This record gives sequence, C-alpha cells and structure tokens, in this order.
Amino acid sequence: MNPTDTTSAADLKREFIARRGYWAPAWDAVLKLDPRFFRAYLELSSFPQPGALDAKTRELILLAVDITATHLYRPGLSGVRDLRRRDCPG
Repeated sequence: MNPTDTTSAADLKREFIARRGYWAPAWDAVLKLDPRFFRAYLELSSFPQPGALDAKTRELILLAVDITATHLYRPGLSGVRDLRRRDCPG
C-alpha cells in the first residue's frame, strides 16, 4: 500500500466485502487501529483474485492458516461455517 493512500475506512470495508464476501465485527477494530495493516491483510487474504481458486479451496487455505499450531486463531474456525453457508459441502 502506498503510504500516501487516502482510501477511507468505508471504502476499505466495501472492498473487503466485495473481495472476501463477508464482514466480521472484529475487523472494525483492526481497520480503525491501523488502516495500512488492514489494506495489507486485504491484499494478502484476497490473493489470488476470485476465479483463480474455487470458493471452497480458498476458504480451506485461509482456515488452515488461521488454525495452524503456531497460530491457533480459534475464531478462524468460522471459515467452516462460511463454507457451509456458501454451499460448499465436504
């Protein structure tokens, strides 16, 4: 992200929802605390762009990152619910 980027928090939130397909309330705090970090996370978490991988594969990769032994981000397990909500059984 360019340090002079003036993208508003509302624009970043809309972009996150457009790319990732959801918004969790916890992101509000991250966005407020450090918009540059949030932008960097958005770029990382939405790569590759939609279409390069199917929704199920993308969510499983993000889920794996969230719950690895060194990370253990328990709320990251919500990805399982997201998969079911998106009709990605399995």
